[in-house]
Amino acid sequence: MNAIPLLSKIVAVTVFSDRAEITRQAEIYLEKGSHRLQFAKLPPSLMPDSLRLSGIGPARLGQVRHQLVYSDEIIVTTLRIWEEENARVKAHLQTLDDQLALLHKEEVVIEQLALKMTSPNPKQEHDFAPEKWHIFLGFYRSQLEAPGLGPSAGTKRKRNLAPSG
Repeated sequence: MNAIPLLSKIVAVTVFSDRAEITRQAEIYLEKGSHRLQFAKLPPSLMPDSLRLSGIGPARLGQVRHQLVYSDEIIVTTLRIWEEENARVKAHLQTLDDQLALLHKEEVVIEQLALKMTSPNPKQEHDFAPEKWHIFLGFYRSQLEAPGLGPSAGTKRKRNLAPSG
């Protein structure tokens, strides 16, 4: 027996401190015989034990069952939200990867500079005082962050985002 879909409208709401009572109403005229009715688009948070059904006329009401059925609309909406969040996370990871690449390049420069400044080489004069390193590093950082020169230029490292299992 196929279910007859019913769209109900909310006719009353009572709010309690821990729940709400929502009264819905739907109208249908049925011929004599057995019928299966289905209320669509009810909230997934519905408490099955709270379901009550009543009718008018000589009809006899039978069993009331609760079955959660996900509609394609809910699935598509949820999937879209997850895909958008995934794109945001991937973009954020790329930003963090770019920042990490900049920091690695700065680390190499600092190490090379420190080695040059501390290596005993009588032929070389050191006119670059450590107090001025922050100026040099600021300039170096601005050059690394310039379009086409930063960590996004050239080869990109790929991060595996597939779940391990």
